[in-house]
Amino acid sequence: MSVTKRYIIAVPRHVRMGSGLSLQDVVAGLPEQQLGRAGTTGTQVVEMTAAEADNLARDHGEMLIEEDQPLTLLAPMPALGFEVGPDRGQEYLFAVRDAQTGAPVAGATLFVKGERATYRGRTGQDGTAGVRVLDPVIEHVIVSPAANYWARVIPAPAADRTTEVALTPLIPRGAAAWERQWLGMTSEVSGGAGVKVAVLDSGIADHPDLAVAGGMNALDGADADDFRSDEKGHGTHCAGVIGGRNAVNGVCGVAPDVALYAVKAFPGGRLSDLLEGLQWCIDNGMDIVNMSLAIGSPSALLALKLAEAAQAGITLVAAAGNDGGPQLCHPAASDGVLAVTAFGSMHAFPAGSAHALRIAELRNDATSLFVPNFSNSGPQTAFIAPGVAIISSVPGGYAAWDGTSMACAFVSGLAAAALSAHPEIRTGDARQCEQLRQLLAASAIDLSLPDPIQGAGVPQAGRPAPPQAGPPADPGRAQQQRVAALIADLEGKQQEILAMIAQLG
Repeated sequence: MSVTKRYIIAVPRHVRMGSGLSLQDVVAGLPEQQLGRAGTTGTQVVEMTAAEADNLARDHGEMLIEEDQPLTLLAPMPALGFEVGPDRGQEYLFAVRDAQTGAPVAGATLFVKGERATYRGRTGQDGTAGVRVLDPVIEHVIVSPAANYWARVIPAPAADRTTEVALTPLIPRGAAAWERQWLGMTSEVSGGAGVKVAVLDSGIADHPDLAVAGGMNALDGADADDFRSDEKGHGTHCAGVIGGRNAVNGVCGVAPDVALYAVKAFPGGRLSDLLEGLQWCIDNGMDIVNMSLAIGSPSALLALKLAEAAQAGITLVAAAGNDGGPQLCHPAASDGVLAVTAFGSMHAFPAGSAHALRIAELRNDATSLFVPNFSNSGPQTAFIAPGVAIISSVPGGYAAWDGTSMACAFVSGLAAAALSAHPEIRTGDARQCEQLRQLLAASAIDLSLPDPIQGAGVPQAGRPAPPQAGPPADPGRAQQQRVAALIADLEGKQQEILAMIAQLG
């Protein structure tokens, strides 16, 4: 029996205008049972075998046909880990308590790092958990609370007794958070008024520190209005970094006056959902889109949609990725996207914290800064920002997370603040994106790191030089022309792009 996969098909604009071939014509010739989502982006999801996809490509050589790749959320904690059956391996017992009150901590995830694999367990209401492990040697255990405590790393536990773990309560510092000094922020809490920022992520949950102006659920088959649920907590965390409004004892975002929009593409999102989310951002006049996600290989369809968004004046900000490799993930590596890497401070977390595992060789003891071992890098890097032990909002409270996702959110917030402070650069097209990038780059401080790691450096709040008076600068017009040329080039060379994707896959 042949295995079917989800594909996305589309007819590029120049083909429609030239040969007259339309997507509707192609879809009319396909069995109805194979048809999936008909996108608002001029695409159609089709369930078919690889052979059927090849035949379709042969019959319509100018059509774009791509696999509907799964999206990866750039999660901040270790890999999910294995769960071993009840009669296998050695069981390790844990009791997790509040270090101040002794109360049990429920819902904490334990990642037991063995020689060959990582094993996972979760504490119950009594704060205890048993984790079965197949490896004979344990390196360490990460205890990751769901919210309101610092994560801890403990050395190899004993198998013959329960390991007691005391977690330190996490106290948000509002405008006094460590990362604000590295972003040039003062105690004044304002910025971002009149700017729309879409968080294309796992949704944004209700939280006292957040105000969500609207959004949509881009997942196939979901209720479009269900964007306030966040099973992962990731979108809520990024939203707090961008626009948290509690400057006293909660989360104070970079741009607390911004209009936040939740575009939900997780859990279970695919490329077609990402395209739908981006189309919604274009149709609803977003100024900035924050993307802490990845796909496995380059996509011509995504490149076209990103270029269309840039033509609409949308600044696209994406996380570099958490693989610790010398290449950025996509869409961070795509043309016209501001890719953001991460740095951390050794003074940002308590002793014994799991965040210490992120410290790598590339560090500066004089400033306490380091480049975390998870942060990807590459020639497309635009900026670097704080991304270790970042306290922000999650469903049920607050959590300190690591990842280029957090760094990405800081740059999105800074971009919103800069655009709000300089409304004169608003052109509603690619010139706006280019001038906003120039503002951020002009403000950035140099960490004396290689360009693939830091790009232009760390953008600073309040420091961007005002743009030149008069008509938009030539670089902005040049950027608009480059984006238009990119769209035309992509549409004219889709066969070469598909061949490249096939080679990469």
